[in-house]
Amino acid sequence: MAQDIVPIELGLPQGDVVTLWAPRWRQEGDKREAFLGQEDDLYAFPDVAHLAAFVRTESEHGLSDHPSWRLVPPLSVAQLTPTYVHKYDLVGVPELVAGERPTPWAITKLVGIVAVMRSLADMYELDEVTDVLDKAKGFAILAEFKYDREGERLWGRPGHDRRQQLGRRPRRPRLARDVPRHR
Repeated sequence: MAQDIVPIELGLPQGDVVTLWAPRWRQEGDKREAFLGQEDDLYAFPDVAHLAAFVRTESEHGLSDHPSWRLVPPLSVAQLTPTYVHKYDLVGVPELVAGERPTPWAITKLVGIVAVMRSLADMYELDEVTDVLDKAKGFAILAEFKYDREGERLWGRPGHDRRQQLGRRPRRPRLARDVPRHR
């Protein structure tokens, strides 16, 4: 895929749609972010074939000034197909977090969904969405929550203890004198 322009799939109540997203890039010293669209319109398509036809024929949209845009129109349908990592099922969020203890996979998916929702809300001035994401304490915690490739928990700030953030008492570290010795 073109550097920093990724195909994404959004799972919406009306059905799944595909579009393109440029999460972050710099242009003339300014940080930019954009979705495939124009002004207040997000261009989303029912399938990748329609997306591919659009990017090959249309030149007026919010991504046309992206430094890597010239690499997108020649891409095949397979190359424009969102990977599993870039599929954001907004409808499936309640099912994703249901249960006593969400899995690392579920939290990672939720972090991605919230990031896309926050970007969409910022780009298209969806104040209601922004209010929900800003006011709910859980979304602030998700912004710091990360996993490494092996699924081990990582946090955004050095020295940050997730148990304190979640209201649990941190465990006392075991000292050498506390470890039972085997003879």
